[in-house]
Amino acid sequence: MSATNEPNDSNPRTAAESEPIEGSESGPRRPKRRAGLWIAGLCVLLIFVAQACKPWADGQMMNMLSYVLGTIGVVAALVWTLRRDAPPLQRWMPAAMLAAALGLFLAFYEVVGVNGELVPLFAPRFAAPDPVAQKGEGEADLGDIDADDFPGFLGPGRDGVVARRAFSTDWSGAEELWRQSVGPGWSGFAIADGFAVTMEQRGEGETAQQWVTCYRIDDGQLVWYHASPGGHYHPLGGTGPRATPTIYRGKVYAQTAVGILLCLDGRTGKRLWQKDLLQRAGMDQATAEQAVTWGRAASPLIVETRSETADKTADKTGSGALVVVPYGGPRDPQDPGSPLASLIALDADDGGERWLGGNTQISYASPVKAVLDGVAQIVSVNESNVTGHSIEDGRVLWETPWPGSSSGGASCSNPAIYQDDGVLLSKGYGGGSELLRIDSDAPADQRVDVEWSDGRLLKTKFTNVVLDGHYAYALSDGTLECVDLRGPERMWRQPRGDRYGQGQLLRVEDCLVVQAEAGPVALVRCNPEAFEELARLPGPEGNTWNYPAVSGRHLLVRSSDQAVAYRLPPRPSETGRPSETGRPSETGRPSETGRPSETDEKPLNPAPLRETP
Repeated sequence: MSATNEPNDSNPRTAAESEPIEGSESGPRRPKRRAGLWIAGLCVLLIFVAQACKPWADGQMMNMLSYVLGTIGVVAALVWTLRRDAPPLQRWMPAAMLAAALGLFLAFYEVVGVNGELVPLFAPRFAAPDPVAQKGEGEADLGDIDADDFPGFLGPGRDGVVARRAFSTDWSGAEELWRQSVGPGWSGFAIADGFAVTMEQRGEGETAQQWVTCYRIDDGQLVWYHASPGGHYHPLGGTGPRATPTIYRGKVYAQTAVGILLCLDGRTGKRLWQKDLLQRAGMDQATAEQAVTWGRAASPLIVETRSETADKTADKTGSGALVVVPYGGPRDPQDPGSPLASLIALDADDGGERWLGGNTQISYASPVKAVLDGVAQIVSVNESNVTGHSIEDGRVLWETPWPGSSSGGASCSNPAIYQDDGVLLSKGYGGGSELLRIDSDAPADQRVDVEWSDGRLLKTKFTNVVLDGHYAYALSDGTLECVDLRGPERMWRQPRGDRYGQGQLLRVEDCLVVQAEAGPVALVRCNPEAFEELARLPGPEGNTWNYPAVSGRHLLVRSSDQAVAYRLPPRPSETGRPSETGRPSETGRPSETGRPSETDEKPLNPAPLRETP
């Protein structure tokens, strides 16, 4: 037998045996690639965990983590579907459908910003913008400020407290006076004698202007406006001015987002004087916003320096008052090594520079006047510390660290004055709260004692704490909570489903007016025992980081691009009969909650003033 006919012992299987039979399971198979599905499923699970943790963690960080996990999960799922054993059409179909759906959505909607927890906000791409008022009519009378007016940021005392509640806790009969579009911005309203003043941006780019506008409360009519050149925009921070105007002696003081400080005639809006702070510092807007990324946000503080006797002649000789705002520029722009100044004080009558104080970069908080351990002073939350300043010359009386970054984890919350020597600090971005005690008689470097510090409580991001005796109320990472400052001890947090988000709040006597970030306005009882929402109104449309304003029965709220005015029902009891909260009104008798009514309430700082050390 020839060699070609001999059997091949090294390959005993025939060709037929080596080919898999169709339908048979005996042939070789590719390993199953299911790792992508497992990764996608794990990412979905972790996203649920991250979202469930938001009431106890930083909501912004949890959302950022969710976005990262979502991206990983989508990529893993797409990789799995493209590599699976299937015809090409089936493998590419999911990716094509996802791309088509995303493209179709973005064809009709655009991102117009983000909320306080970095959730994108969308609006129809081709919708025509609502018209805004362009022409003023008449004059305003802002000269007389009475007890019910709301003359500036956070109210008469710049502490978020309105002493008297003139409206009912039943808002079912609330009247919406008007609802209208306004220019974008995060400014609130200042109210005096039936007129409301705010700030808006009109236009974009090089033609943008920042307007100070005055509206009549009864009908929303634009009375006057003043336009200043310059616009501000940041994709995370939004468009327009941030500060709220201050009304004082018939004048309006306002700071634009690009650092122009204005003094206007309250009747007509005519400019009386202005100070360009960036020009004073030798900086342009781009340079300034490298350090203070989201624009100048501080509301002007008016500090009276005259005695009560001299004040009677103020009409002849001037008010003698200072207007104080954060500065954040070199003391001497001509000297490259010149140190920064934290605050600048100008004469309220003519804008003349009176002093510079501090040496730390600014934050987004507004300075406040306080009496601490008997000494009147200005307290300023800066980028990386908190300082107390002499009213006379701006020198630093005390300072303490308070870490932050005006281009990152910013400090936005004002200090809250607690008792006669306490300063309560609060901060979002993982910050928490801290209670300081000030001893004015101690050596300068020993005047601050930290009574307690807690990273879990009062994590205010864009908002402020309001006090009611020993209790503090705040939107802590977007969740309303009550804290006993004597512990500190959290008394309660609102339920997760009722969360108001990164909004704002005021205390109006015995209730909280809470502006939710999404627009609704809620009335909540000041009760350290439990969270209790009493009433709710729809509020403005759009992202709402703006502070509400309350003047008597008027409630004014606005969002980034819409303003609404309400007239609330009158309070049933004004004669000593029990009110809705169970405590008599304006009679001086103790309430059922144990808190005094207006006529017997003790001042926050009862100690006599002393000379500045």
